[in-house]
Amino acid sequence: MTTGHEDEPLGKLIGQTGRSIARTHNRILKESGFSLSFEKSLLIHWLSFHPGVAQQHVRHCLDRDKARIARVLNSLEKQGLIRRETDSEDRRIKRVFLTPEGMEQERALAAIRSKTMAVSTREIPPDELRICRKTLKKIIRNLEMGNKREDAPVQSLMDPQIGKDKQGKHEY
Repeated sequence: MTTGHEDEPLGKLIGQTGRSIARTHNRILKESGFSLSFEKSLLIHWLSFHPGVAQQHVRHCLDRDKARIARVLNSLEKQGLIRRETDSEDRRIKRVFLTPEGMEQERALAAIRSKTMAVSTREIPPDELRICRKTLKKIIRNLEMGNKREDAPVQSLMDPQIGKDKQGKHEY
């Protein structure tokens, strides 16, 4: 049986999937009383695995432009969820850390991520999800190979810990 999506451009389907996950996550966040966006919750989650990361690496690893990351970090800092410190060896570098409130928020967000993924993956067998993840990683790797940036950090979204919770389960 065909679904009518077999001939749609892959980029369109991937983009639509990402936007749908973000919309669903935002709805669940709002329903649960959180005043964070998908992007902010993703950044909080990512920072929980990378305490003290240089601010310029945040934009590369999350694939966002410098101005957008600065706005999101400013907002999280005003909310008391992160703090930035000047690097002791290179004063041009700002290091980003979750505050205790940010760490608490991260723990509370785990249930939201789980709910989002439960909605997103409903009625999809685990073996199909595994194949999907494997295929998407191959596509990302292929595209990253063609888009090598000299200023990109070694660690990227292909980091095996990104997108996993503390127990190593995939979240987004």
